[in-house]
Amino acid sequence: MKITIISPVFPYPNRGILGGIERVVENLSIFLKKLNHNVKIVTTYWNGGNRYDKYKEIPILRVKDSKSIFGKLGSIFLFNSFSFGLNILRKKNFTFYRDSDIIILSFVFGFTRF
Repeated sequence: MKITIISPVFPYPNRGILGGIERVVENLSIFLKKLNHNVKIVTTYWNGGNRYDKYKEIPILRVKDSKSIFGKLGSIFLFNSFSFGLNILRKKNFTFYRDSDIIILSFVFGFTRF
């Protein structure tokens, strides 16, 4: 089965401040890969990395959000989440995961960081 996990955070190459969601996405993707599913991850540049990357043989696509362009200012009023969502839907990014059977959206709301 072809599965795409979409998450604004992913713990590769560095771990960040959102330990819960990034750990869930990491463990879920590794577990699904071990079950011989074709897993892909769509995430942001929040912790570095290249646009197209691999983590334990799992392909990763990184898309820009407003925070990666404007820094902390880009996250005002959760605009970084909105811009991340719009960039996922762009045609050039959609081709990365258009053949997926299942898309898992793993998302964090801004007020949960406090």
